[in-house]
Formats: sequence, C-alpha cells, structure tokens
Amino acid sequence: MRQYLKKRNFDVGMIGCMLFTIAATMGCLVFFRYQVGKIPYLKAEEREFENHYAFITMDNQNQFFRTVYEAAKAEGEKRNDYVELMGDGLAVDYSRDELMRIAIHAKVDGIILEADENERTMELINQAGEASIPVITVGSDCTGSTRQGFVGISNYSLGQEYGRQMLASADEEVQRVLVLMNMNTADSSQNIIYSGLCEMIENSDKKDKFVIGTIAIDDSSPFGAEESVRNIFMREDKLPDIMICLNELNTNCAYQAVVDYNKVGETKIFGYYENDSIKDAISKQIMTCTVSIDTEQMGEYCIQALDEYKETGYVNEFMQTDIVLITEQNVGEFLKNEKKDMGE
Repeated sequence: MRQYLKKRNFDVGMIGCMLFTIAATMGCLVFFRYQVGKIPYLKAEEREFENHYAFITMDNQNQFFRTVYEAAKAEGEKRNDYVELMGDGLAVDYSRDELMRIAIHAKVDGIILEADENERTMELINQAGEASIPVITVGSDCTGSTRQGFVGISNYSLGQEYGRQMLASADEEVQRVLVLMNMNTADSSQNIIYSGLCEMIENSDKKDKFVIGTIAIDDSSPFGAEESVRNIFMREDKLPDIMICLNELNTNCAYQAVVDYNKVGETKIFGYYENDSIKDAISKQIMTCTVSIDTEQMGEYCIQALDEYKETGYVNEFMQTDIVLITEQNVGEFLKNEKKDMGE
C-alpha cells in the first residue's frame, strides 16, 4: 500500500511539473507578444519609414556599440529606414537571445546583430533567415550561420599590428606579454587576433625577446572585469611588461589599475578602441597605444548592406572597416579633432 501511495504521489508530482512547464512556456509567449506590441515600430515623429531594422547587442551600455548604433540610426534616417536599439529603455532587462526572438516575432525588415560562434546564436540567425529576415552581423561574426554579411575589422590584421608594436618596444631584456582574453569562448575574434600577433612575432628576428601568455578575464560585468584585472596587479612577481587588451572594458580596467597600483612605466598597456579617458591616458604616457575603429563607417555599412540585400538579394559577405593605431606620436591629432567636433 505504501509503495502504491509513493508511486501515486510521484505520478502526481510529475504531472504537476509538466503542467507548470507548459504554463511557464505559454506565459513567456504571451509576455513576448505583449512586449512586441509595445515596440514603437514606425510611428516615430509621425513619419513613415521604408524599413524597420532591429539593432541588437549583448550590452546596450557598451559605448563602442552605442556609437555604432548612432551611426546606423543616422544613416537609416538618410535612407528612410527606422533603426531601433532593441531593449533600450525597457523596464525588463532582456538577454540578446530574447531580443532576437522578439525581433523575429515582430517581423522586422532586417536585424543588425553583435554575434558570436555560439550554437544558440547560429540557430536564432537561421530562424530569422527562415522568416525571410536578413541578418548582418557586426563587430563579431557567426560564420556557420545563414547571416547575409559581416561588418567589422580584420582581426588577423589587428593582431599583426599589435605584434608590430611589440617589436617596436623590444629591448635587450626578455619581456613578458600577457593578452587579456574574454571568458566567452564562443567569441572567435580574439583567437584570430592572438594568432596574428603570435605569427608576427614568430616570423621576426626578435621572437626570443618575448614570452607570450594569455589570461581569461571575467567579462560578464564591469565589476567582474575590474576584479580580474586587479588580481593580475596584486601578483607583483608575475606582473607583465606588456598587457594587451582586446576590448574597451578591459582597456579601461587595465589603465586604471596601472595608475592605482603605481605601475605607470613598468607595464605597457596596448588598448582596444578609443574614448576620452583612453586618449587622455595615451597623451599622459600611462598607456602605450590603442586601436581606433571607425564606428561611424561600421554603422553606415550595416544599413547599406541591409538596404542592398533588400533591393537586390545580394550583399558582400565581408565589409571591412578601417582601423588606426593611436600612439603618443599621433594622439594630439585625435584630441584636436575631438575639440573641433565639440566646437571649441
């Protein structure tokens, strides 16, 4: 009798779990439908737009992708396209995958996506393709998907540029080089940068002057990245001579740590991307160099690619944007141009 009751209780529990799962799934679908209904489609400024494009990133607060979005939005307005930064200003903090589902369900005319090589990302891009929604990946790619094209830099060339800067800083002593890699292993771009860097050094006559290593940085949040970078500086016996950062967040954390731990001049910081703080750090010789990516060009290319595909059914698979290395020698020009833009 006890066994019968146990079995019956187990069956009831299983049925309860199944009912809860079904209810939760239905609830999510209803919630997504509700949120889609809140999307401000093409009613902005009472103007009718030709296309409604969704711009989706992993983090809407990332300054790099905010500037890419602003450029895409400006180019869209010229072409009568409405470009929406998905998830911006909503009370609920959606993940990138959830925003992709909402955009697909909303039947937008195209998607601009900060992608990666994750299998789930690939599936969502392919779902968009099945719904006849073209996808342009930006910044980082998803090569195995059915996306129409990729807008970004040549990561291999960027790695080679980092390598050239390392060779320029070589001296008599062997230098320890530490490359800060993201924990997100689905991001293949950092591996390509690293390969380009290593090949540049390996093919030079100064390859014995460097010991190159990597470390995984917790890029899940600004606090996680800051803590990971500070942990490096707390181990003074293993402090690198050169630290190479592969994104804006790690760059900001690295140069701040150099200042806080009084290591300016002891560890050279090679950065990624530019902002006011980074350019100021280079001008004060706190950092050695950083890479300036033409975010305006990147945003414009995204809209041009979607429009071209909508009109012709074809688009270039790779649209390469320009990069410039900012060093102590040319940072003055960048600061001067910045003042001109501000009208000073």
